Amino acid sequence: MTKIDWKNFFISFWLALLTVWLGFFITHLVDKIHGFESTLLYGGLILGLAFLIFLFAGLIKLLMLTLLKFILPLIFLLIAIYSFINLFRLDLWYTTLYTVALGLFLIIITKKYFPFGFSYLKRKKVISDYFATKKSENKQGTDPKLLEIDTGRLLKKLNFIVMSESPYWRAGMKFISPSSTLFPLLSDRSFLIHVGRNSPKDKLSLHLYHDGKRESGKSKHEELQYESYKPAHISVERNKNNHVYFKVNNEVVYEKRFNPELFKKVYLLAWGDGKDFVVNFKDINYEIE
Repeated sequence: MTKIDWKNFFISFWLALLTVWLGFFITHLVDKIHGFESTLLYGGLILGLAFLIFLFAGLIKLLMLTLLKFILPLIFLLIAIYSFINLFRLDLWYTTLYTVALGLFLIIITKKYFPFGFSYLKRKKVISDYFATKKSENKQGTDPKLLEIDTGRLLKKLNFIVMSESPYWRAGMKFISPSSTLFPLLSDRSFLIHVGRNSPKDKLSLHLYHDGKRESGKSKHEELQYESYKPAHISVERNKNNHVYFKVNNEVVYEKRFNPELFKKVYLLAWGDGKDFVVNFKDINYEIE
């Protein structure tokens, strides 16, 4: 069930309110806006515009989940600058345009804000498809991507598709505590899980390392019954008891209860142990709480 994040709700609304007040205050310093000498009417206009900005910002945020992520803030910033230049002409139209545009700009660039204070959609994130390739900065050629997880929150679900035509490749996830670092890949306070292959004829294999050591049991180094040249659907799901299920092609390949600290900092990564490789990460989406 969707919960209301009251803290973000009030912060974002007061941001909208402050923006409207600032615009009218600047105009008021030059001269009184004709027809708005009434304190009650003046205050009502400020509250009304603030509320409209707040609601409209919700729609803008939804659009920003698409390719408009960087274009929309720039548009509203340019509108705010243009209307500010004309603000001192004592035209109510420019005053309104300035406050609305600047208010929308400030709210939609605030990462923790989402429309109406609801935190459900804010928790769902999508990453564009990308190709991981060998990096010369580290010994194994690892190409990492850090998931954006807000401070104090935890990864709840993660889904993606991985595939590669390279003869030798590794691809998966590393979960580490916030105070830990990515390298070396095998380290304390971490959990590394990945799939891959050693040669084109191999089946897809699964490897797990907890605190830098191979995990004991069936799944420590397991060959899966999947062709290594085909796309592999990888998913992770953590329940309220911090019991975590790892799936490959919808099959649970490993499950265990984990320290939740490891789900505050998560990397997607691929490497080739020094060999050249290209790994395609597709349909990446995750949820935090």
